Amino acid sequence: MCGLFILSGGIFHASAAVSPFYRTLPIGSSGEDVRALQKILNQDPSTRIQGSGPGSLGQETAYFGALTQDAVIRFQEKNAQTILYPSGLTSGTGIVGPATRSFLVSKAAVTTATSLTVSSAS
Repeated sequence: MCGLFILSGGIFHASAAVSPFYRTLPIGSSGEDVRALQKILNQDPSTRIQGSGPGSLGQETAYFGALTQDAVIRFQEKNAQTILYPSGLTSGTGIVGPATRSFLVSKAAVTTATSLTVSSAS
């Protein structure tokens, strides 16, 4: 997403990152979107993947295994009002589907790349 805005005396260009969450993530998934998910989960002690080792804070991986699935369930249940209840669910599924992805994006917990440039108008 990119915008060009004229502000008094200058031009403001804004580029915001596209969300890394563009697909459903079930157990067994791999990719940089899984790493981004783990980073978000690890920001909250109650949803951390694990205390140390692969997947832990600062050691996020690109693999969605059983520990990530458990953390996603905790995340979904912690945010049930927004993620689960509107879909008629009462328990987390461990799958990062549309409702979970939407919540992750709305929280803006992680921005992978944001660029702001301000330049003077001639």
